[in-house]
Amino acid sequence: MISDITNDMIRLRSEIAVLRSNMAQARDELRETVPQKLAEFREARQESAPKVRAELEQFVGRIKDAVTEIKTGVAVFRQQLQGDLADLHQAWWGAISTPARPRAAAEGPKDSAPKARKKKH
Repeated sequence: MISDITNDMIRLRSEIAVLRSNMAQARDELRETVPQKLAEFREARQESAPKVRAELEQFVGRIKDAVTEIKTGVAVFRQQLQGDLADLHQAWWGAISTPARPRAAAEGPKDSAPKARKKKH
């Protein structure tokens, strides 16, 4: 029984030593590859940055053109609407520049003296 425990402990110690060795080797490999990968990423970013910047400027330019086109369209629409409203006003009211009160025209001539209002107590 003691020999079984002893053998298991020796085997575990050997496995731990192998794992430590593997971890040290992996660490050393990472110390070499990570800076290389970071340098590759920096280089790739520096190469692609002008292209991305130019594409972004073109995109923003297209957005500005679209907004300008929309503003122009809205301005034209508003002018047309104002013209249509003026035509409707003239058709409805005639050549009068300010509309008369509709009730006054429908009621006919008013009495010469205004009616007095009763006060509420």
